Amino acid sequence: MINLRYHIVSLVAVFLALALGMVVGGTVLNEGTGRAQRAFSDLLRRTSQQTQAENTTLRAQVGHYQDFGEKVLPQLARDKLKGHSVVLIDTDRVDDGTRAGVTDALQAAGATVDGRLTFSSDRVNLAAQDDRTKLAQVLGLSTVDPDVLRTAMIEQLADRLTAPAKLPNSDRDRPRDMITALSDAKFFADLNLPGPVRDGRELFPKAGSLFVIIGPTDGSTTPPPKSFLVPLADRLSARSPAPVAGVESQTGVSSWVQTLRGDKEITQRVSSVDDVDAHRPAPRGRTGMTDPNGPGSPGVDEPATGHPGAGGGAPVRSGVLVLVPAYNEAERVGATVGALHELPGVAEVLVVSDGSTDATAARALDAGAHCLELPSNFGKGDALNAGLSALMERVADGVTPEPGALLLADADLQDTAARLDVSGRCAGRPCRRCCRSRRASGWKSP
Repeated sequence: MINLRYHIVSLVAVFLALALGMVVGGTVLNEGTGRAQRAFSDLLRRTSQQTQAENTTLRAQVGHYQDFGEKVLPQLARDKLKGHSVVLIDTDRVDDGTRAGVTDALQAAGATVDGRLTFSSDRVNLAAQDDRTKLAQVLGLSTVDPDVLRTAMIEQLADRLTAPAKLPNSDRDRPRDMITALSDAKFFADLNLPGPVRDGRELFPKAGSLFVIIGPTDGSTTPPPKSFLVPLADRLSARSPAPVAGVESQTGVSSWVQTLRGDKEITQRVSSVDDVDAHRPAPRGRTGMTDPNGPGSPGVDEPATGHPGAGGGAPVRSGVLVLVPAYNEAERVGATVGALHELPGVAEVLVVSDGSTDATAARALDAGAHCLELPSNFGKGDALNAGLSALMERVADGVTPEPGALLLADADLQDTAARLDVSGRCAGRPCRRCCRSRRASGWKSP
């Protein structure tokens, strides 16, 4: 006979045992999980603290380089385009801030902005039948094919912009000039020209004018870059003896500059900048260094020939270029420069006066060196970076010899600098100061 009471007691005991086991096991599990979670949390906290410290360091470095750039770049760009006229070409999709930034950069480089042609992007897109018909009348063509019309407009406009002429005033003559014809037909949203140019008293553009094409800042692709801005840059650069540059804002969604760079043939003639609102650089021209021979020296007051992006003018013979960072070394830098010029094969010596408060720059110039003066004391590393950029830009512009070797020397070496050779060894015996400075800089001859 089954004892029901016994089985009930047994079942109760089993359930109590299971419950107790679950509690005990859960406690052990929770304690293990807790330890793992605490260890992981500590790891995350340490990683976060390390990342925050690294971010703080990086922000400080970025701030330092931004400050360095803001102070040094204007010195490098100053007067690079002195005496040059520039014509801006853009569309009504460019904001005023970007236009102002480009204009400021050009003027800071010494250029004169003589006019701006702002196209109406909707009309140039030729989506409307009326626009196609009107442009066909302006061009004297019977076709209304938008691609054919746009190509013909670009060709005729490029011909006109590279052949300086006075704008006509009479109603009879205005249709014969591509600029006034497009303006009267409302294909320009704005024609910003000086009074004497509008009145037909001065040539436009001036002979040798540079052209800067600014891309849309609102992400617009109307008209598509491949059908308007890129071929316009192509035709202008093919016809103009002066440089052509294509720029766009960093805030732009689409990139006509990237499309431009996709054509390797065009990029041999057209310079490009794709974040002009961040850096606002001026197109390349002459360097901003002071020449020891004063104004009028070849390669200083004369603009470089050739197109930006193609390496400037013809290369000069190879030689040794010497870079000398200096801070308040007026008493010694002259002797150092003189000794460096005695080295065989030295073609050019550049002294970077790193915010010197004495006559370092003047003594370097007197000794026959080029001199780049920095507005503040940035330290040897930044001075070397600025000097190297200036030297390489002169090489690219064809006004400084292509380097067979690059040599770094301290400004206080004086006569001992004459014992250096291109490899950095000293003739006859080791020169500890020379060799130590080269090792510390990490400089290597190519």
